[in-house]
Amino acid sequence: MGMEVFGYAITFLSIVLAIISWRNGRDMKAAVSAIQADIQASREQTARQHEDAMALLRAIQESIQAGREQMARQHEHVVGLIQAFRDQTARQHEDAMALLRAIQESIQAGREQMARQHEHVVGLIQAFRDQTARQHEDVVALLRAMDERTERFLLRIAELIAAEGERTRAALRDGGHGPSG
Repeated sequence: MGMEVFGYAITFLSIVLAIISWRNGRDMKAAVSAIQADIQASREQTARQHEDAMALLRAIQESIQAGREQMARQHEHVVGLIQAFRDQTARQHEDAMALLRAIQESIQAGREQMARQHEHVVGLIQAFRDQTARQHEDVVALLRAMDERTERFLLRIAELIAAEGERTRAALRDGGHGPSG
C-alpha cells in the first residue's frame, strides 16, 4: 500500500503540477499577450510620437525657413536703408561743399570789395589831404597878400594921417589962416 499511496501522491502531485503548469502557461500566455499589447501600444505610441516629432520638425523647419525669409527681407530693407542713408549723406556732403564754396567765394568777393573800398577811401583821404594842403597854401598866400595889403593900407593911412597932421600944424602955425582953398 505504500506504493499505492506513493503512486497516488505522485499522481496528485502530477495533477497539481499540471494545474500549476497550466495556470503558469495561461498566466504566461496572458503576460505575453499583455506584453505584446504593451509592445503594440508602445509601437503605436512611438509611431504617434514619431509623427508628432516629424510634424514638429517640419514646423520647426518651416519656422526656420520663414525666419530666414524674413531675415532676408529685413536684410534687404536694412541694405536699402543704409544705401539711402549713404545717398542722403553724399547729397548733404555735396550741398555742404557747395555752400562752403559759395561762402568762400562770398568771403573772397567781400575781401576784394573791401580792398577796392579801402583803395577808394585811401584815394579820398589822399585827395582830401592834397586839397587841404592846397587850401592851406592858398590861405597862407592869402594871409601874406592880406598882410602886404594891410601893411600898404596902414602905411597909406599913416601917410595920410601924417600929411593931415602936417597940414593941421601948418594951419595952426599960420594962425588959423591957412591957404583957403
